[in-house]
Amino acid sequence: MTFILALALVLVPCAIRAGEDVDADPGREVLLAKMKEYLAAMDSLSVPEAEAEVDFMISSVGDSLFRNRAAVEAYRHFRESRIMGSENVAVHIYDKWFATYRTVFDDIDELDEAQLYAFINRRSLLGCKAPRLGFVDDRGDSLTIPFNDGRKSIIYFYSVGCPKCLYVSMTMSRYLNGHNPSVDLFTIYTGDEEAAWHMYVEKELDIKASQVSVHNLCGGQTEFALAYGVVQTPRLFLVDEDGVIIGRNLDTDALSRLLE
Repeated sequence: MTFILALALVLVPCAIRAGEDVDADPGREVLLAKMKEYLAAMDSLSVPEAEAEVDFMISSVGDSLFRNRAAVEAYRHFRESRIMGSENVAVHIYDKWFATYRTVFDDIDELDEAQLYAFINRRSLLGCKAPRLGFVDDRGDSLTIPFNDGRKSIIYFYSVGCPKCLYVSMTMSRYLNGHNPSVDLFTIYTGDEEAAWHMYVEKELDIKASQVSVHNLCGGQTEFALAYGVVQTPRLFLVDEDGVIIGRNLDTDALSRLLE
């Protein structure tokens, strides 16, 4: 029994596990508060552990209406979390509990959004093989990324004119120039203004580190938006030597910790 599972048996009243009609219980809000404490405690777990614990929580609810509420609360918690790997758990909840109709959303629009969220993010979750896509670099050469050449890869999607992208570009360039890790860097401009792209690369992505192999890419296959879930920029990924995604939705601080 894990610590979180033991905690759940203390926090979640017997009414949930016994199948009583908790939706009519005046203490329902207390139960929901305890459930949210339980979900928050899962944030410190690995992805497989969190998936197992959330399944336990939902399946332990005997009342069907409250089970729906438990599944929705769990889905929202992990979808809205900024902790890396939370997307995995949100997609897992959708696949196991909503796509199979074991639980339902009250709002059909939220179901549609959850279905789209899972569809967009499914191929680029932690632990997935990084999708291999073709692009054109700033010299006009075609290449497929990541290389899977025995080195880690940074895959960075950005837009010209995006303030957050500018910050990530500046801090990432500073970090790479200062620490010189052995890594392949793929910067991918998501727009179509060629002159602006070349100017941005020259000014904001001036990386001279000797061990960093830099490849400045543009648009290429529009499939990148779906393959890597690029619904907004910036998007920063780290891929290991075997082509597996080990960092997702990173900032420069998180990237530096994973590279150390």
